[in-house]
Amino acid sequence: MTISVLFDHYIAVNQTYGGISKYLGELADALPDQGVEPRFFAPLYINRQIAELPKPYVWGKRFNLPPHARKVATALSFGLFPIVARLARPDVIHGTYYVPHYLTPAKVPTVLTVHDMIHELFPEQFSDRVRSVKRTAIHRADHIICVSQNTRRDLIDIYPDVANRITVIPLGFTAPAHSSAHRAHDRPYILHVGRRGGYKNFEALLRAYAQSEQLKSHFDLVCGGAPFSSSEGALIDSLGLSREQVVAISADDDGLHALYANAAVFVYPSLYEGFGIPPLEAMAADCPVVTIASSSIPDVCGNAVDYAENGDPAALADAIEKLLASPSRCDELRQAGRLHLRNFSWQRCAAETAAVYRQLSGNAGLDR
Repeated sequence: MTISVLFDHYIAVNQTYGGISKYLGELADALPDQGVEPRFFAPLYINRQIAELPKPYVWGKRFNLPPHARKVATALSFGLFPIVARLARPDVIHGTYYVPHYLTPAKVPTVLTVHDMIHELFPEQFSDRVRSVKRTAIHRADHIICVSQNTRRDLIDIYPDVANRITVIPLGFTAPAHSSAHRAHDRPYILHVGRRGGYKNFEALLRAYAQSEQLKSHFDLVCGGAPFSSSEGALIDSLGLSREQVVAISADDDGLHALYANAAVFVYPSLYEGFGIPPLEAMAADCPVVTIASSSIPDVCGNAVDYAENGDPAALADAIEKLLASPSRCDELRQAGRLHLRNFSWQRCAAETAAVYRQLSGNAGLDR
């Protein structure tokens, strides 16, 4: 029996691309093979990943909406969602993020995916309203999917009453179909990818690089992502580093793979992750990884990476220096990474998610 699942509008309207968009797009693409019919409802949206899905999967049209127009699109989606849900009669509704309320048909069970608990663990970096809306969404959901065991532990620590309605389903991962041959940077380099503020702990990596004569003498520090902010630029200057040594490079997926493939080492200094895709991306490009054994990272990376003792600059510098001084260890990590990637697939993610849908829809049917 085919299960019908209706996804709400939130990520489609509010995120052009990103980790959650990737998750939703890959999940929806793999669900039909599991006997699940996915539908996204977003009359007007901006999301590129969702726009790439087959047309029957998406009720809506993509536009390049300016920020003020997204508020209109959100209000339109909220207003129409209850009507569409009643007409479509889905077996399950899957929330794409944390929204303040739903007006859903009675007895239709709801699923929510919780990717991390950063809002609660780093409250100084987020508004009270974000945490309040998230708390409401978590308690409203009939079932919660956590993307790692660590996220589950954190969620239960903060909201113990939801412990009996959680399933852990790891994200999938798809390696690029081919390796980019062009060099992304002229000199040997250490790579960082992604956001850099707050708990991402980029400042510690920057200080680790600055205090290591060995690293500065032989490698640049390349950051895949947004240009440096004024505060980051000021810190780079204050550490006596050249803007030719420490560079930020924006890249599409192909360019990002080239960054990984040509790096001497990828360093992921984050202090907290709900899952953490970048180390897997590095493994897929045969790039050895140094990271920290914090939050979900050991769950995701296993023994396919080297771990710094902690996230401070001295520990990071020590771990990076040791790895780069050992070509044999780099080769061991490359081999371990290839094997480790077999543990992650979108087909597995979709199959386990479909099992949650079936259980919920079956239970709902018994209640009707």
